[in-house]
Amino acid sequence: MLDREIIQTFVNGSQDAFKSVYDAYWNKVYGFTKLYLNSHQDREDVVQEVFVRLWNKRHLLDADRDLDGFLFILTKNLILNKLRNRELKSLDSLVTDIPDASPDLNDPYIEHYIEDLVVALPAKQREAFLLRRKNHMSIKDIASVLNISESGVKRN
Repeated sequence: MLDREIIQTFVNGSQDAFKSVYDAYWNKVYGFTKLYLNSHQDREDVVQEVFVRLWNKRHLLDADRDLDGFLFILTKNLILNKLRNRELKSLDSLVTDIPDASPDLNDPYIEHYIEDLVVALPAKQREAFLLRRKNHMSIKDIASVLNISESGVKRN
């Protein structure tokens, strides 16, 4: 733990005091990142960002309080951001790697599969489906033909 004077000098903008803070806490911050990040590069990126943000937010520090808690919260949030961004990139690549997610409805196999599904529907649902898909009827017209409400057609 650094003494109050070094922390206060750091808060006031001393680069020498920043080096003292960096030297005192780098191993702790890096060690904490090892718990959640497997990549050495990711860990180094987070540690670098922690100290950049620490410098930028030094005015928020209280020289009478320990830096450990502040650094822990800062590091934890940056790790979570890194993991969240990695997951989003993974999802994006999954979506872009799928050539065409929509099936070709004219494919004989798909047509046969859809017919099997339609046959398995209850009578009213099957009738509503066929009127909508084959006869291209509106929901209002289907409700009139089947003598049910429009919301009933939507549910079917």
